[in-house]
Amino acid sequence: MKNPVAHFEYLGGPKLEVELFYDRAPNTVRAFAALASAGVFNSFPVERVVPGKFIQPSYTEYDRDEGKIVINAELSPAPDGDTAGLLCLRGDPQALAPADFYFSLGGYNEKCVVFGKVTSGFGELCERCMPGAIKLRDIADDEERWVPARALTQKKVWVDSFGQTLPAPERRRMPKKPEAVKED
Repeated sequence: MKNPVAHFEYLGGPKLEVELFYDRAPNTVRAFAALASAGVFNSFPVERVVPGKFIQPSYTEYDRDEGKIVINAELSPAPDGDTAGLLCLRGDPQALAPADFYFSLGGYNEKCVVFGKVTSGFGELCERCMPGAIKLRDIADDEERWVPARALTQKKVWVDSFGQTLPAPERRRMPKKPEAVKED
């Protein structure tokens, strides 16, 4: 199967093409493609930038109900070479939400799933997000939270599978949380 290509179109900004690594992370690619097809990624603002580490198209928007699917992690080493421009998922290495993705700036984290690589438009995305990024505050895990100096919003994200039908993703069933015990 030829690897699908994701297209990211930003309002007044760059257009990205990302080769999705179906051969390395097939279920992750299927989940991402399903969410893109449902329009879940449309209108996502770029809300988080960590210089030298990543650009995250949305730090809070992925929590929308239609984006709440969980899949098993498909961990594999990053491809050889430059890790800038990798498309990755953050989260629990055992179970991931494919709406919580980011573009690596070279600070690849081995606990994340790599499921694509930007093939065009990455330089323009970095130019729009990085210069003048504004530090807001430190957050968990000693990472800093920065926002782009100029607003940038994804207009539309879609996946071209070159006429091949991608099966639905295999979802992971999460155990129900135990009910809180009330103390008297």
